[in-house]
Amino acid sequence: MNARTFDDMYEKGNAWGILTDFVHHVRYDMLFDMIKNMRFRNALDIGCAYGLFTKRLKRISDSVTGTDISKISVNYCKKKYKNIKFRQEDILDLKEKNKYDLIVCSETIYYMSRRKRINALRNIYNALKEDGILLISAAVTIPKYFGYDEFIRFVEKSFIIIRIRPVTSRLPWRSKALYRIFMKLTELFPRQLTFHLAILSRKK
Repeated sequence: MNARTFDDMYEKGNAWGILTDFVHHVRYDMLFDMIKNMRFRNALDIGCAYGLFTKRLKRISDSVTGTDISKISVNYCKKKYKNIKFRQEDILDLKEKNKYDLIVCSETIYYMSRRKRINALRNIYNALKEDGILLISAAVTIPKYFGYDEFIRFVEKSFIIIRIRPVTSRLPWRSKALYRIFMKLTELFPRQLTFHLAILSRKK
């Protein structure tokens, strides 16, 4: 998927239902819970979409930057969040070195081919400071994306895993309250019920 494909999705408005679907907000809650007790000086949110998670990072980081391959996404965020830096960037073009102590890459890297994923993860690794933290999540139920164990192996080649957590479930839902109960059940049976998996890790 290229920049034009993502621009087309954002142009239609409310891409993936991010702005209104409570499942995304529960996912953001669970992701943030994994890092909320940490403190950072410089954080990068790759694939920032509408900036909903990026703005949360301001609570725990002195400086926050959001990037997205979509120009429409970035323009939306620039208008809405004046105290956060945003720029249009493909993760494969990330060239910064040893700059960030936190990088978040949520629901982004699995859209790429396997070769490009390796290059993207290398760019993330290089952009992190020594002992920098990576919070990454991906779909682990669709063969063309990742398998559960495949995703873990992919990350642990370059990072020391701190925590693994399901952030969305395969179980059906009708309400936010019920979905939160399903997520607790999913954490008990992660391999069977996880749809999106999050990994918190540290640079080796």
